[in-house]
Amino acid sequence: MRKSPLLLVAALFASNLACEDPREGQAEKRKECNRFILAINDNATAMRKHTGKSEVADPSEHDAAAASRLELAKLYDRVSSTVGAFELNDPQLVIYAGEYKKVARDAAAQARRAGTALKKDDVEKANAAQKEFNAAVKKENQLLLAITGYCRVL
Repeated sequence: MRKSPLLLVAALFASNLACEDPREGQAEKRKECNRFILAINDNATAMRKHTGKSEVADPSEHDAAAASRLELAKLYDRVSSTVGAFELNDPQLVIYAGEYKKVARDAAAQARRAGTALKKDDVEKANAAQKEFNAAVKKENQLLLAITGYCRVL
């Protein structure tokens, strides 16, 4: 199947209208990437303080672990809101932002569930929520690798 030269010219023209100077478009994407990554990194430092043992069996640790999980939920809520509020122009970053927001909300919900269960000394529910939280963090890590890989090539 032969492509019409007119369609190719129209596509090139449209892409040039969208981005007069290709370097300018790359600079904008780079700014968006940097803003995205910085927002996540700003919260990552605080999040690390609240990630410790995966499971908490010792009843004397329940209150501290519950408070830590609940604070972690707030941090994930915050980063989800921050990323969700971004005005992004790059289509791939828009997709990544939506995916990250969803993963962060899931992590927040599971951390909150674990914290609430620990407050009630329900270790079984807390450990189940912690496993779900760990799965969300694994997805988050994979997504962050994809985002940094995408941003690195800009």
